[in-house]
Amino acid sequence: MKKNLLLLLIAALCFFACSDDDTTPPPPGPKGTTPRYLAAHDGKVYVTLFSGAVARIDTLSFEVEATVAVGRNPEQIAVSGGRLFVANSGGLDWNTEVGYDKSVSVIDIASFNEEKKIPVAVNPTEIVTASDGALYLVSSGNYVDVPASLQKIDAASCEVTTLSQVASTICHLGGRLYGILSVYNPYSITYCSYDVATGEFSSSWITDGTQLASPYKLFQAGNYIAVSESDYVNDGTVNLFSPDGAKVASFGAGISPRRAVVVGDYMYVLNEGLSGYNNSSLTKYDVAGGAVVEKEYFKAVNGMGLGDTANDILLYGGKMYIAVATDNIVWVTDLDARFIEKISF
Repeated sequence: MKKNLLLLLIAALCFFACSDDDTTPPPPGPKGTTPRYLAAHDGKVYVTLFSGAVARIDTLSFEVEATVAVGRNPEQIAVSGGRLFVANSGGLDWNTEVGYDKSVSVIDIASFNEEKKIPVAVNPTEIVTASDGALYLVSSGNYVDVPASLQKIDAASCEVTTLSQVASTICHLGGRLYGILSVYNPYSITYCSYDVATGEFSSSWITDGTQLASPYKLFQAGNYIAVSESDYVNDGTVNLFSPDGAKVASFGAGISPRRAVVVGDYMYVLNEGLSGYNNSSLTKYDVAGGAVVEKEYFKAVNGMGLGDTANDILLYGGKMYIAVATDNIVWVTDLDARFIEKISF
């Protein structure tokens, strides 16, 4: 009798733990392959997988054609000179003996093989290709006693040069790098820019005196430099600046705006959402009219949400690609964000 009661109790616990009616969100954190960042070249889209690989997607069939192993927990990916450059963060090992990664993987696009790993500063996270063909890399340090750093990688020789100015995040527009340096203890925010042609730094690229209370992400959006603000829980704000550093617009978006693309007169802002709550979203903003069309645009036009923890959006070949990390999805849509394909990893 006692044995039967125990079995019934175990079965009941399993039922409630697995029930679709359980609204308790899962614990945050990556699972599966976890697609992170996107890049495109010659009819293919490349996506970094936090599990330690880069996948190649054919843009006609939307099939994952191949994957190649890289370093630990790759983040951003950039293209230059027939190669892919992948920032390997090792972020999941931050509190282990192994620690953060310190490498950038170089992948030959033609063979889709990793040629080498370039040693760089600890915890590389962001990498962009500039107008001179060089790669510019942010290594985030360990957030305690190893500061962030800004490095330049020669695309041909793979030689790494550490630049004098540091940055926590960067974007590139019109021959200039725009950066933000966030220092946590004591807390401070500074803005810097770098002229790719002259190699000169400017102390602050925001020129109109704009003060941002809680900058979250810096990204290029069409002809604008965008800085989002977020408290990680409530809807955030996107601030648009002209290349000369004057703020031209500010508008509300979803929770934690992190990337954007511009299609004609409209800007699509990808909002990360709150991990574990499946509330990632896509905000449509009328750039010419200066008004938000819809904060939950993907859901409005498709009748379904993006999923959990959207991470990157890419405009390529008349389509948009959206990487949703925790749900292991890359969505493919048309230029009005209407569903075409769902690629699962």
